[in-house]
Amino acid sequence: MAAQGVAIRTIVAVSDFDGRAARLDNIFTGASEEIPRASLVIVGHRAARNELHSALHAARERWTDHGIRNVTCNGDAAAPGAIVHAIQAGALYDRGLDMPHADLPYAIDEPLAAAGELREIA
Repeated sequence: MAAQGVAIRTIVAVSDFDGRAARLDNIFTGASEEIPRASLVIVGHRAARNELHSALHAARERWTDHGIRNVTCNGDAAAPGAIVHAIQAGALYDRGLDMPHADLPYAIDEPLAAAGELREIA
């Protein structure tokens, strides 16, 4: 890509883009740079999207009314990564489906408390 004149910028976050220029902020120093560009490709941002899992856990007192015993956050919802990691996570989960927790080949963790829901641990 570099041989084709494609600029690769790392350690920056895009703070503004208006179709004519992009403002890039260094994530360590905060220094800003504006570069003229009509288009922008962002690569590498991986953020978990686990809103459904959080909403289901918030309503866990109603699970038994619907025959639900457990809800698991898996794959990119838990930890975004390469497709190979999502496939491996799904395959591993499938192998343990309906097994007693003690026999599972992985640990099942409770979700972290959402802001405002923190409670003291005795």
